[in-house]
Amino acid sequence: MRVSRKKIALSLVAVFVAFYGLWQARPYLGGPRIEVAAPTEGTRVTEERMVIRGNASNVSHLTLNGRPIFTDEKGNFEEDFLVAPGESILEIKGTDKFGRERLVRRMVYRP
Repeated sequence: MRVSRKKIALSLVAVFVAFYGLWQARPYLGGPRIEVAAPTEGTRVTEERMVIRGNASNVSHLTLNGRPIFTDEKGNFEEDFLVAPGESILEIKGTDKFGRERLVRRMVYRP
C-alpha cells in the first residue's frame, strides 16, 4: 500500500490546525482567572475604607461579596470597601461564559 504525498501533506496540515486551535483556546479552557494585588491575606488595616485592586481574565461576571464589580479593558479592577471593626472576609467571585466559577477569599483585620 502506497500513501501519496498529497495525503501526507493534508494530514500534517490537519494536525497543525488542530494543535494551533487548542493552543489558542487554552486561556478559555482554563476558566476564569483572578489575581488580587491588594489586600494580601491577613492584612491589618487602620482606616475604615480600603481599596481592593486586582486583575481578572476570562470572566463574564465579577462580584465582590455578592456585589457586581467591573473591570477595564485590560481586566484590572479597583473597588472601595468599608471594613468593619474586627475580621472581615472579602470574597471575589468570577464566572466565565460557560458557567465555571473561581472564588478568591481574603481576610482583613481592623482593630
